[in-house]
Amino acid sequence: EYLSVIKTILHKKDDVIFLVFGLGDQLLATDYFTRNGLQGRVIISGMSDPHVFGWAFDVFCEQLPVWSGQSSLEVMTKGIPVVSLMSEDRSVYWTISFST
Repeated sequence: EYLSVIKTILHKKDDVIFLVFGLGDQLLATDYFTRNGLQGRVIISGMSDPHVFGWAFDVFCEQLPVWSGQSSLEVMTKGIPVVSLMSEDRSVYWTISFST
């Protein structure tokens, strides 16, 4: 479902590039975006340094269903909005959190 939301955003906004960082299954994301014709708008990499890459984001989308940890806190300290799934019962709704 997470990749589906990102796909929808990429289809609706021509000026968006999606950056994927981390040690997860990169092949899954690569295959998904290739099948949907979006491989040119997605950059998939391994580990990253949020101190450096945090400045490159307009919006930070937390991974689902787990919290992104220190990375999301790092970008919030830079004033970057963070999109998260927030629910005690894991029902699906989105909220945007802004640092103050």
